[in-house]
Amino acid sequence: MTATLLVGYLVLVPLGLIGPDRRLSTPEILVAVAVLVLSQYSVEDLTFDPGGASRIRLRRIEDRQRAIESDIHVLQVALSGIVTKHELRHLRGLAADRPFDVQYSNHMVRELERLDAMRFVVPLRETGINAIRIDHQGPDDRFDLQAYVGITNRGREYLKLLDSLAAQEDGTRPDEAAPAAG
Repeated sequence: MTATLLVGYLVLVPLGLIGPDRRLSTPEILVAVAVLVLSQYSVEDLTFDPGGASRIRLRRIEDRQRAIESDIHVLQVALSGIVTKHELRHLRGLAADRPFDVQYSNHMVRELERLDAMRFVVPLRETGINAIRIDHQGPDDRFDLQAYVGITNRGREYLKLLDSLAAQEDGTRPDEAAPAAG
C-alpha cells in the first residue's frame, strides 16, 4: 500500500498534478523512499524526461529471490557431482583422525589419481600414488591409505561445503542419503 502511494506521488509531482503547497518536504520524501526500499518491492528504474513525465519500474524482491535460490540449487547439484561416491569415501576417510583401512584395487588408484588431479589429495611418497601399486597389488592386500595420501586444505574445504549444503537441504550428508524408492 505504501509503495503504491509513493509511486503514485512520484509520478504525479513531475506531471504538475500536485501543487507546490501540497508536496511532501524532503525529509518526508526520504522516509517514504526508505519505506519503499524496505518493502517487498525494489525500484529497478526511475527516470524523468525533460517534459516532466516519469517512468518507474518496480521489481518484486521475491522474484529475484526465487531466481537466486534456483541458481544456488544448480550450484549445489554441480558441487555435489564433482566427485563420485567412492572418491567422496576416500576424502572422508583421509580427513578422519584415525587410520583409514582400505583394500587395494585398480579402481581405487584411478579414483585417487583423479582426486590428486583436482588437488583434493596429495601423495606423501616420492613415487606418488604409484607407491600404492608398488607396495599393495595383492587382491586381499589391506593397508592404511593415510600412509600414502593426505587430504589437502582444498579437499577439506570441499567436504565442508558439501556438508554445509546437505545440512541446509535436509540434515544428511550426500553420501549418507538413502536412494529414492523406484
